[in-house]
Amino acid sequence: MDLQPVWFYTASGLLPGRTSTIASFGNPAIWWTGLPAVIAAVIIAARKRERRMAVIFTAFAFQYLPWMFVTRLTFIYHFFSAVPFMILCQVYVIQQAMERWPKARWAVSGYLTVAGLLFIIFYQLSGMEVSTDYIDRLRWLKSWIF
Repeated sequence: MDLQPVWFYTASGLLPGRTSTIASFGNPAIWWTGLPAVIAAVIIAARKRERRMAVIFTAFAFQYLPWMFVTRLTFIYHFFSAVPFMILCQVYVIQQAMERWPKARWAVSGYLTVAGLLFIIFYQLSGMEVSTDYIDRLRWLKSWIF
């Protein structure tokens, strides 16, 4: 769910008001809509009896579900192998929505724009030197420490 990033590094000795940090977490636009998209894709594919999606669902399940039952702490990189299948489910749901509602193209364009912008915005957490105010504005959740 991308609730707590893995914090790797914070620079020291920078000018006051400046910081450089490295944190690892997924794009909120992708990760926060990912599991609902998988569930929606399963429902849509079951109703339409589309067997081709079974490969994607099986691959996602084999990559994602084992980590849900691990009792120790897990990190984002444990789930990276499931992301391509989660994105394929998102694409499938988007495709189905556009077939059913042609005007959904605007919502899809908006979603893809938001995903791209969030990539650019959060890329600053890759070790670039930025203002501490910028980093503070990126902390959307209390659990986001970087």
